[in-house]
Amino acid sequence: MINHLPIFLLVATLVIPTVHSITIAGDQVDIGLKATESQQQPSDTAKSSSALPAPKQNNFWYSVTESETVLIFVHGIFSDSRDCWLYEKDGVKQYWPELIRTDPRSDFSSLAIYLAGYYTAMDSGEYGIRNAADEVLAALKRPDEQGRQPVMTKKNLIFIGHSTGGVVIRRMLESNPQEFIDKRVGMVLIASPSYGSHIADYLDPLATLYNQRSQAQS
Repeated sequence: MINHLPIFLLVATLVIPTVHSITIAGDQVDIGLKATESQQQPSDTAKSSSALPAPKQNNFWYSVTESETVLIFVHGIFSDSRDCWLYEKDGVKQYWPELIRTDPRSDFSSLAIYLAGYYTAMDSGEYGIRNAADEVLAALKRPDEQGRQPVMTKKNLIFIGHSTGGVVIRRMLESNPQEFIDKRVGMVLIASPSYGSHIADYLDPLATLYNQRSQAQS
């Protein structure tokens, strides 16, 4: 079960609140997340990331460092590692992983960042939460195309999940506790229903139409 693992949990509904550090198994990790007005509304001087992933690109290292802590982003339904974390308005782009990596208020540049994902599209077919969780775990366990070490070689894994991505993360952890028994695991959930959500019911007909169901029981 998930409660057998050393996990901390931060649930964010709209924006991530002020969090300067977290403690994992007695060790303090400075993450310096603080939602500010300037972050919520991009300024005219904001610069686009030069390392935006291609559309539909998932499961790759965004920033590789020697740190034993890795931030793992997992997108939501009908999205990918580019669109889920990209904010665009009036020609200005802000990309969450890049904002975190370059945040001047903390040493985020020392942390590794991995963009995880799973197949989700209008033609997904019968591809449920179990399938998505298996896909993400498989990606975390294998070297990337450049032969760089798998994510699972790191000691501290901090998952950042948006919407369905948070459900996928929890399913993966609950179904594979032996894979994480020697890890220190954290979760930051953004708009992920923890006890069910009536809002999700409104999307059920659309998800049913395209067979992209949560299938938490499967």
